[in-house]
Amino acid sequence: MDHLSGGLVRALDLIRAWPIWLLFAIATSLTVLVTVPAFRSVLPLNYPMPQFLAVAAWIFFLARIANPATHATISYLQYRRDARYYLPTPISYQCQWSVSRQSDGSYITQLTIRCMVKNRSAEPLYLVRARLVKPRVASQPSWVPVLVRDFPGSAFASAPVSGAYVTPGSTAAIAVMFLVRGAIRRGTRPLKAIIEFEDAEGKRERLRVGLERTGND
Repeated sequence: MDHLSGGLVRALDLIRAWPIWLLFAIATSLTVLVTVPAFRSVLPLNYPMPQFLAVAAWIFFLARIANPATHATISYLQYRRDARYYLPTPISYQCQWSVSRQSDGSYITQLTIRCMVKNRSAEPLYLVRARLVKPRVASQPSWVPVLVRDFPGSAFASAPVSGAYVTPGSTAAIAVMFLVRGAIRRGTRPLKAIIEFEDAEGKRERLRVGLERTGND
C-alpha cells in the first residue's frame, strides 16, 4: 500500500511539473476522442477509461491555471486600487434616503451621502460635483455640487465658492445631496446607489453605497 501511495504521489508531482499547454492539449485530445463519433467508434464498447482520463485531464488543467489566474486577478485589482487618484469611502450611518410629500400632493426623494475621501495624489484635490448613476430616474439632476469639510470642525463648503480642498495624502469629509422629483421607491428597505464624483481636473471616481431609509411618506 505504501509503494502504491508513493508511486501515486510521484506521478502527481510529475504531472504538476508539466507545462499548462501540454495539459490543455491532452485534455482537448481526450475530449475529441470521446465526443467525436468518428474517433469514438474505434474505442471498445462500454470502455469508460477515456472518459475518466478526459475528466482527469481537465481537472489537472483547471487546477494548474487556477493559482496563476488568482494571482493575476489579485494583482490587477491591487493595481487598479493603487492607481486611483482619490478614494471615497462612505460613512454608512450618514448615508440616507427619504421621501417627503409636498403641498401640491407630489413627492420628493432626498438622497444624502457623506463620505471620507482620501487624496492619494501629491496635488491638492478639489472635488467639484457629483451625479447619481444608480438608481436611474427620469427627473434626476445631472450634476450637483460636492461640499467639502477640509479641516475638522469647519463647515462644509463647495470648492468653487470657498476654495475648500483635500491636501495631498490626507483625508477629509465630503457631503452630497440629491433631490429627485417623485418617489423612486416605497417601503423601508435600504436603497443601493452609485455616485460618480468629479474633481477640478475631470478625474472621476464611483462610489457604491447602501442608503438607509429615514422618515415616513
